Amino acid sequence: MFEESKLNLNKPEEAISIDPKNAVAKCQLPAGVSPIADYFSHTNELLTRFVRPELSNDAITLSLLLLGVVSAAEFYFRSILVQSLDICPFAAKHADRIQVPFGSIAYYGVKTRALGLSVFEHKSLAGASEIKSETTRLLGVSIQGSSSVSTALTGFDTLCELRHAAIHTRGYISSKAASELGISQEMLQRIEVSQVSAFELTKLSHNAVRSFNRFLVNSILERWIANKYLIGSWRKDKVAFSRLFNAFVFPEESRFSGDVKKTYENIQSDLISRSKK
Repeated sequence: MFEESKLNLNKPEEAISIDPKNAVAKCQLPAGVSPIADYFSHTNELLTRFVRPELSNDAITLSLLLLGVVSAAEFYFRSILVQSLDICPFAAKHADRIQVPFGSIAYYGVKTRALGLSVFEHKSLAGASEIKSETTRLLGVSIQGSSSVSTALTGFDTLCELRHAAIHTRGYISSKAASELGISQEMLQRIEVSQVSAFELTKLSHNAVRSFNRFLVNSILERWIANKYLIGSWRKDKVAFSRLFNAFVFPEESRFSGDVKKTYENIQSDLISRSKK
């Protein structure tokens, strides 16, 4: 009987015993800040790790920045969509038949941000089409193709395509990605970003987050006014408006900072006039 022929072209695999518990740690989800404030806090901290001079032309390391920023943006979209369900009764009614995997509830818990991870357990929000479809599915809010938020989300798609290449094909641009990015398909290309261009690319994510945040808070506000959920009385509107404000405000970029009452007073006259119609 002949022995089996074998080619040993590389070293044999090692016998490895790994305990995954050594690679993870208990944690809690962000609390006390809005999703957009949490997003910018996280991405600003991330960016500080990539400003070192020795990384100025390190394309491989800088491409990992794209991964981190897209991940932060996706977490923002998950968080704000679910917080919108929590604060808007009309959105909650729209979504009352949406199913959530039972096992994910047991794992994440039922607090608002944890529930967001359950709702999107088997979904990705790393792309404009996914964000738009989930906004409609969960909240009943449509994003028009000609809107500024749609344009910002299209820019986010560019960043997501580059991130996809960095993760899945070691930086090489696939023919599909080249087509999506609008670059030449005549020859193979790969990600080659400088420090400056990497930082510029992160602005595509920032634009998408800012634009979506502004669009969604105004969509909810408009829905509330149309349904007379807000009537122009601070005493009666305070609780609902404060929850809306706290979910969407980014104090560092708001002309009202963290002052919820001053923000309310800015639109109060409009609330009163529309509530009388």
